[in-house]
Amino acid sequence: MPPITNPLVDQIDLYLGLALVALVEEVIFRGLYFTLLSRYFPSRSVVFAISALAFGLIHWSLGLSAIVHTSIIGAVFMICIWKTGSVLPTIFAHFFVNYVAFSGVLTKL
Repeated sequence: MPPITNPLVDQIDLYLGLALVALVEEVIFRGLYFTLLSRYFPSRSVVFAISALAFGLIHWSLGLSAIVHTSIIGAVFMICIWKTGSVLPTIFAHFFVNYVAFSGVLTKL
């Protein structure tokens, strides 16, 4: 992809893109999967593991390390859904994790 040279467009792309990714992935991998898998698997551990593994595997193009890390994050987010009963905290957490990963904020510190 060509680099975005306009700083305003770059910021809009960053924030809007990360917000949309967080929203869609959390609704699907935590909200939908939690509801659907809970109907078929009585064990919360199995529900968490399936959701976490599916979430990790969609990041396969980033390598094995990304699969492992995103699977762990997915499991933590699933526990958050279970404890809070809401997908909203994980949407914000997902946005924050991606923001730190993609914005370069840590390299600026």
